[in-house]
Amino acid sequence: MPEDLADFDPSFDPLAAARPKYDLAGASGRGDEAVWGAVAPSSADAIAEWTSHMLGKGIKRVLGLFTEEDAAARSPDGSAAGYMGALVAAGFEPSGVSLLDPRLPGSRDIVLAMCRDAYAEKVRLCVHCADGTTLTSVAMADWLLSDYVGGNNAEEACDLLATRKRLAGVERRTAPEQLECWVTNGCLADVTPVHAKSLVDAWLERRAKLETPSNIQVVDDLM
Repeated sequence: MPEDLADFDPSFDPLAAARPKYDLAGASGRGDEAVWGAVAPSSADAIAEWTSHMLGKGIKRVLGLFTEEDAAARSPDGSAAGYMGALVAAGFEPSGVSLLDPRLPGSRDIVLAMCRDAYAEKVRLCVHCADGTTLTSVAMADWLLSDYVGGNNAEEACDLLATRKRLAGVERRTAPEQLECWVTNGCLADVTPVHAKSLVDAWLERRAKLETPSNIQVVDDLM
């Protein structure tokens, strides 16, 4: 790559909206969208400001997708329960705070039920995880698949979520393979960011090969 392009970001979109604080954005652009996503507070000290921002944006319920260790890492007392308690102390109603380890059997059904309940009651639910995308994207893409796309077209649901970048300022990607695993098994076996990124990278690479004409085709097109 030429030196003057060393810092070029191919994902940069000059027409995209400004990136929102805490990457807070709806799963879709629908006016009544109930399911939103965000990056979790980075530490116990950040919970009060994070909660204030969420409440100010109309978020009434929060669902943290964490391993117990990830939840404890941002808790005042070093426990998962302490993280939930801190969110309540900062302003959320106790009934509006939930935590779930997506590796547990039946996790998908629980998340979808919470999304549907929020939609039925016309309140905003914010799904969040440590980096705001690894696990949050899976839940949001599944919501789009179930509530908007219909059927089993995981790739379309993943694409719809990713295209939110232009209007919402946040690009969230999960691989169809990851979404299909979530839907089929009802939980995720591997919840690490490295694993999720490797699946997304492989998916995008496969797509690029399919969408790029071969050298022969390029020559034919120019003749």
